[in-house]
Amino acid sequence: MLASRISHFRSCRPTFGRHVTQSLYATAKPEGVGATIRRSFPVLGFRLHDPFLALDDFAVGPQGGFPDHPHRGFETSVKQPVDEAEYGQDEAVITHGLQLWANLSKKDKMCVPAYQDLRDQAIPRVRPTAGVEIKVIAGASHEVESKIYARTPTMYLDFRMDRNTSVDQAIPKEYVGFVYMVSGKAYFGDKKKTKDGSGEEKDVSTSKTNSNIKTNHRIQEPFEGTEHHSLILSQGGEGSETLHIETKGVPAHFVLFAGLPTGEPSIRSDLFVMNSKEEVQQALEDYRGGKNGFENAKTWRSNIAPKGYRLKF
Repeated sequence: MLASRISHFRSCRPTFGRHVTQSLYATAKPEGVGATIRRSFPVLGFRLHDPFLALDDFAVGPQGGFPDHPHRGFETSVKQPVDEAEYGQDEAVITHGLQLWANLSKKDKMCVPAYQDLRDQAIPRVRPTAGVEIKVIAGASHEVESKIYARTPTMYLDFRMDRNTSVDQAIPKEYVGFVYMVSGKAYFGDKKKTKDGSGEEKDVSTSKTNSNIKTNHRIQEPFEGTEHHSLILSQGGEGSETLHIETKGVPAHFVLFAGLPTGEPSIRSDLFVMNSKEEVQQALEDYRGGKNGFENAKTWRSNIAPKGYRLKF
């Protein structure tokens, strides 16, 4: 479970709110054994979103699973965010959740591995307005704080909104953020006017390199988010900013992620994320040699990987 350093911020509305700049559709594809993932990023045309490295929406069957891998330089969070009603009571799926990879700063990349388990009943909840419930998995929302600690300051908020409801969520101006839509439909951002008061808009355009990526030029209007889309949020400005969210004819379930960028170089090779090519090479040598945190790599075997499986570099 992702850990988060507690951040204190209030939910007041500022002069300027955040809006959606891009929409990334996550296409389903098989991975591992009996598993399917939808990877929002990294994908062609959208690689890094510091401090976030990757987001996977995964579904695993009764006999399936993902092989375990060595990690260095980042921390992961796994959350099972859906119930049977949302997933259609599919008997072929026993686990459905989200896995987020968050980068670590240079000073934390060689930290001792740790694990925190936060069961659903222990996750703090807040109901800021009628018909809106927020699970505070990491960070804070409406002065309710998570019990989890992370080396990279992070917000991880699970929203469920009834139809025809609205809420404002504060996001520190230094944080980078995005929303992943689990189900339903919601609208993000305030209705704004241009300087001349016309409210003129442009159409949403598609990326030239990836048809699943769309750039939003209609920032004067709330952006419609639908399931399996990641919505990249604009950067913060002066003061503590908020994201205005509302629903109309249907309810919505989505997760908001926001975090403090490391501002450091990010070099990635397989499952190691370091600050230089030399550090990545050292991680590979440590894994092959079974040292500096990989002492058990030669004899350890996954319980869910195919028989005889061992990750090789």
